[in-house]
Amino acid sequence: MSLLLVMLTAAIAVSVPFSDISRFFWLVSQFNMVLFLVTIIPITYPRWMGAYSGHPSDGLQLLRLLRK
Repeated sequence: MSLLLVMLTAAIAVSVPFSDISRFFWLVSQFNMVLFLVTIIPITYPRWMGAYSGHPSDGLQLLRLLRK
């Protein structure tokens, strides 16, 4: 979903004239790219991450799916 939002918001930022709105969509696009890159790392979340503790990241789930 994050990657889809990156593409969508970048397309909007390119299509509107340069202004504060364009800048806003670029920032949203960059934020979602960072979110995508962090969640695609294949790890099992450590204990100190609270509610996520012991759960696999999206990247790890995807890697396991591809191995099957």
